[in-house]
This record gives sequence, C-alpha cells and structure tokens, in this order.
Amino acid sequence: MPPAGAARMPISGIITVRYNDLDKFGAKSEGIRIEGRSGGLVIAPMAGIIRFAGPFKNYENMVIIEHENGYHSPVAGL
Repeated sequence: MPPAGAARMPISGIITVRYNDLDKFGAKSEGIRIEGRSGGLVIAPMAGIIRFAGPFKNYENMVIIEHENGYHSPVAGL
C-alpha cells in the first residue's frame, strides 16, 4: 500500500494509453487508459472528496475526486 498522500493506480490491469501518447490523428492523450478485468475493483487514486458521480458525455459513468492543493482525478469508463 502506498504511503498516505501518494498516488496509486485506480485499477490493476494493462496500461493501453499513456499520458501524452499520440492517437491516430496526432492528438496527445490527456490521461491514461487502463484495461482492467471486467467487474474489477476500482479505487480512488488518492484520498479526496467526490465532487461528481454519474454519466458524463461519452465517458459513460464518471467519478471526479477533488484532492488537496487543487488536484482532481476524473475516473471514467466504469
């Protein structure tokens, strides 16, 4: 388990897209995509407060977590 305040991956799996990877159009990724096991446990990447949970545009279900120092983690595709 990481120390308090440290970031961790929200699910175990294979990283299929990394931050700043280029897509087929040359656009940079603004996050990561992890291919996890169907029904796998998803956890918060760091401690924080849930500011939004529900369907959002093309991301399916999304949770937005607010962390200290103004950081946010959008966790989507759940």
